[in-house]
Amino acid sequence: MKTAFSLYLLCILFSMLNMQAFAGEDDLYKFHWLDASKKVFVLQNKIFEKENTIYINGSYGTNTTSQYQDSSIIGTSVGYFWKERWGVELLYQKFTNTDNAPLDYLSANDMTIPFIRRLTQKISALILYSPFYAKINTYNKIYYLEWLFGIGYSSISAESNISDFRKSDPRVRYEIEAFGGITVKTQFRLYLSEMFTLNLDLMKTYYSAISGVSDSATLQSQDDMYFSFGINF
Repeated sequence: MKTAFSLYLLCILFSMLNMQAFAGEDDLYKFHWLDASKKVFVLQNKIFEKENTIYINGSYGTNTTSQYQDSSIIGTSVGYFWKERWGVELLYQKFTNTDNAPLDYLSANDMTIPFIRRLTQKISALILYSPFYAKINTYNKIYYLEWLFGIGYSSISAESNISDFRKSDPRVRYEIEAFGGITVKTQFRLYLSEMFTLNLDLMKTYYSAISGVSDSATLQSQDDMYFSFGINF
């Protein structure tokens, strides 16, 4: 829900601003009044180029793995673009989890405690692809925005109450777990200057794990949404 809400806010923002459409530097445009055999390329010069640059980001956000936990994320990432459109990123995230109101209510009224799995740490290595950029005209200043995509592998540290849940034990005691998974993400990068960026990342990780009601591993997923501040070198 939080992820969908963020995307909705972005759509509203884009519709309010006079923004040049996302495009690549060498996109082909068709002009119907020209000879059909002719091709026209419109060169859109980038002010901020990424090729052979390194960046460091510091991030803060939320995780929606469990409906019975309030989870926040702090993280840091370092990345390198060897081409304007292609790069790599190493991301570390630390999760802080607290019981939320629904779980407190169940515990206070001696009701059945649900199965809970919550993440404690995640390390991800990603390949990045950056095909789109845009110019946002706010009448007295032009901002530059990029839209990136990433895919890679994540090492996940988590904990769950699976043993107590299967015994119908009202206590909530967590056991340490570890998984590997596939992570996909998209990022909106706003350039504040050549050196500094403000980013919004939406990330989803898929992994295989047993649940509270089955001994067979099934496909699980978790969502992260976080803002980050970046420094480019």
